[in-house]
Amino acid sequence: MTAADFVFALESIKKHARPFVKASYAEVERAEALDDHTLKYYFTTTGSLKPLVTAADSSPLPVHFWQKRDITKSTLEPPLGSGPYKISKVDGGRQIVYERVDDYWARDLNVAKGLHHFGEIRVDYYKDATVAFEAFKSGQVDLRDEFSVKRWEQEYDFPAITSGKVLTEEREQALPSGMMGYFFNLRRPAFQDERVREAIALLYDFETVQKSLLFGHFRRIKNYFSNTEYAATQLPDEAELALLEPFKDQLPAALFNEVFTPPVSNGTGRDRTAKRRALTLFKAAGWQQKAGKLINVETDEQLRLELITGRQERVRLAGPFLDSLQGLGIDATMRYVDAAQWQSRLQQHEFDMWVGGYYFYPPPDQRLYSYFHSSTADTPGANNSGIKDPVVDVLIEKIVASRDKAALLATTRALDRVMLWRHYAVPTYFRDNTLIAYSNKFGQPERPPLYAVGWLSTWWLKAVE
Repeated sequence: MTAADFVFALESIKKHARPFVKASYAEVERAEALDDHTLKYYFTTTGSLKPLVTAADSSPLPVHFWQKRDITKSTLEPPLGSGPYKISKVDGGRQIVYERVDDYWARDLNVAKGLHHFGEIRVDYYKDATVAFEAFKSGQVDLRDEFSVKRWEQEYDFPAITSGKVLTEEREQALPSGMMGYFFNLRRPAFQDERVREAIALLYDFETVQKSLLFGHFRRIKNYFSNTEYAATQLPDEAELALLEPFKDQLPAALFNEVFTPPVSNGTGRDRTAKRRALTLFKAAGWQQKAGKLINVETDEQLRLELITGRQERVRLAGPFLDSLQGLGIDATMRYVDAAQWQSRLQQHEFDMWVGGYYFYPPPDQRLYSYFHSSTADTPGANNSGIKDPVVDVLIEKIVASRDKAALLATTRALDRVMLWRHYAVPTYFRDNTLIAYSNKFGQPERPPLYAVGWLSTWWLKAVE
């Protein structure tokens, strides 16, 4: 591993990476190898720790490995890495086997102490979720993250559970939750009207979904920066108002004196209050009900909306939402696509609404450009759903330029507030714990890390009794 490997990695990102990744390195101008073991980075800004942290978090790409290969092409040849594990076997579409690197260069550093206990880790892939669960039940798989609360509540009663061979746990985690929801494609003419977006959001009945499908395991999303101090959970303070007042004529009046709260129903599935409000907004935007259809008064065309998702479980969870949309005369459907189609359709902007989430890791930084800035709205491969909002642009630019914590907090909360009141998404729900099931062969620390994602790295195999 040499300094040249880090230079090559940065150059590859600048040239080939997706817009989201490129945005992360926007303030890292270039890297220079002064010698084999000395690296120098150049930045486009001064006085900010953000690009320093980005550079410090960089991983090398071995020049001698990639110089005879095309780094832009997919391959089943295991790449050369620099981590504690290497890929020892690949069975395309079925399995990847990782083997521990016994002479791992960072093995004796403090940051690696107590980690990476397994000599081999095998990851099996299943196209069908039911087959994957059956494999776990039969002991072919030792560890499972459960994403279906329905299955968690109704199907974890098989023999290995009752005998104690398999343990279940609802593990608390405090990671930022971001924004989960249904996201509008703002490139569609119908969704460019804020009243239409708000009306559609009113038709999402979280209380009914929570009661009938989520078994009470989830909490309502109310912010883009949920589970962090950057979320706008109270009325705007003086610092936020100073940022927002110049745009007062462009923003909803309620933004300045109300905390954004998604509509709350009575949980019966028959609450008509939100539907009446939605119809009022649709009418104001030029839509009216005619023969059971919601019709545009100018074009005489029905409002159509297709949701797309890459996860089968979300089809079931979207059922009540689709029923509400259809009940008002909207031609609403949902399409479940495989991973390749999912990625292609999002990158090419071929959707009406997509189901998923935006995730953030504090502090917010230049990656917001890829999510919400006008400069990426028409860029294929960017994560922007077509948002071109001058107020959002200014706030993102101020966030990236922030030099102190107080300014960053105020500006990010202001952005959160604007995005919410603009109704660019229908907020759904998030879970502040993780549902896991695992073999009793594992040992683990008494107190698991609260913020860790890869907590398996701290586990070990118990001695055979």
